[in-house]
Amino acid sequence: MRALLAAFALILLAQTPASAADAPKCTDANSQTISVEELTAQPDHYTHVCVHVRALLVDRGLVSDVRSLYAESERRWSGMVAIYSSDGSDTEKFWSSRAVVDVIGEATTCGTLYDEAMAEADRQNREARNRDVETIVMMSGLCHYHRSNDAALIANRVTWFPDEPIRLSGETAWQMYGDLDVVAEVHLGAARPAAEQWFDAIRRRDPTVFQKESWSKADVDRNLDPQRSPLRALFGAQPGEIRYFRHKNREAQDASNRTTYACVCKAGDCSGKWPISVSDTGLNENWPYICVRVGPGGEIWFD
Repeated sequence: MRALLAAFALILLAQTPASAADAPKCTDANSQTISVEELTAQPDHYTHVCVHVRALLVDRGLVSDVRSLYAESERRWSGMVAIYSSDGSDTEKFWSSRAVVDVIGEATTCGTLYDEAMAEADRQNREARNRDVETIVMMSGLCHYHRSNDAALIANRVTWFPDEPIRLSGETAWQMYGDLDVVAEVHLGAARPAAEQWFDAIRRRDPTVFQKESWSKADVDRNLDPQRSPLRALFGAQPGEIRYFRHKNREAQDASNRTTYACVCKAGDCSGKWPISVSDTGLNENWPYICVRVGPGGEIWFD
């Protein structure tokens, strides 16, 4: 049997009482204020430095601001700072939230996280009484995808600013930063009937809508729960306008094989509020629409 431990958890275990006592606690008082750009430009320089960063949190990483978000979307998030919680308290929010945050924490790199985790795993394996148990390292979060010299941050304190803007909308923003195009009806193929049927089933809270995918019972129950579901704004609602988008910069793809983003307006008129980028098609209860991804065969995904 093998024990799988995430990298950031292993690092916490690696701190011996002596080293933890000798190291000053990373706080606002001894932190160095830097920008995301400074951290990504010189990650080795800031490794093990207590830093203070104000940034936009999205998809387990940090970008400098909402405009940088759209540039990172095109680069597949390669310029983001991976963020982890020092005690695990904010881990779930890092995965599910987009928000402006103020972070105090220790800067590091993905490679340093991995090396420290490997050292701790080796120590545990040397000291293991049961030789049938082996600790191995599994990188979690953005460092699972990033290079070893990419920047990361172990957050000690996070202040959330829920009222700060986290996306842009409207014609001007779309012209400057958008990567989505509206799809004409004639080109929708199977996407339109699949999306219309799926949204209609969600309005009726029909559990059979999830049977085609490998959803657990707990996930299905959550998705249909009037209090907890990220889709609950549609329960019992009148059908809203559905608008269809595709990524406009992936011209090399055969149109028949491209993903379609079907977005339904929760209520009223969504003119000037629709997503301008693929990065704005995830589920967020504060946004005026709900989007799903539709495959060329009518498959539906959402997150």
